[in-house]
Amino acid sequence: MLHVTKFVHHNLTTRYVLSNGNYITGNRKLVKMDKQKIPRYVKVKKDINRYETVNLAKRNKLIKKGTKIRIKNYDYSQANSVTKHGALRYRIAGGYVTGNSKYVKVYD
Repeated sequence: MLHVTKFVHHNLTTRYVLSNGNYITGNRKLVKMDKQKIPRYVKVKKDINRYETVNLAKRNKLIKKGTKIRIKNYDYSQANSVTKHGALRYRIAGGYVTGNSKYVKVYD
């Protein structure tokens, strides 16, 4: 779980330093300051693959339609890119699956 370790001010810009060393904006219009709830399960709508990496690099298992999977955490692809927006991925036992609502349905 990431948390804010300190605030950095530069002129009128405020940024938060996270526990992993990354910076995020302090703009109140873009940041919601409360604890985010992680969904617990996803149910597969169409057959999907499980991958080893968050960028879906190595396929390691086919997951059939109707399977209910427990989520450990979530991540975004292209996490270190400044120019690309990452896609949501759910971390499950053994790898990652897509967070696209066409393929999975989220349950609490």
